[in-house]
Amino acid sequence: MKRDMELIRKILFQIEENCDGMGGYSIDSIEGYTFEQLYTHFCLIKEAGLLNNPKILMGGGLIVDRLSNTGYDFLEKIRNDQVWEQTKTEIKEKKMPATIEFIAKIAGIFTGNLIGNIN
Repeated sequence: MKRDMELIRKILFQIEENCDGMGGYSIDSIEGYTFEQLYTHFCLIKEAGLLNNPKILMGGGLIVDRLSNTGYDFLEKIRNDQVWEQTKTEIKEKKMPATIEFIAKIAGIFTGNLIGNIN
């Protein structure tokens, strides 16, 4: 299975929107994706350190308290749809690695450019 950065972004948004940090939030489904895809990408997000207290329960339950500080920082860099689309285009056109770390760097550049255009 290929890593799907769109799915990673959707999972992060879902966690941010639904977690109160006081208890476990269960990620059950995201429209258009199988549970196997969700499980694999949850594991990738966990391995990247973007979640606080993630748990994978026997039977496949996916539980998380909240995003980690690193997770919030990454999500802020890719939150803006224009920045996200520019980042994906840049990575694809220049055949750059589509890693979480590299995406964060490229998105950070586009975010800075967007802010610079406001002034």
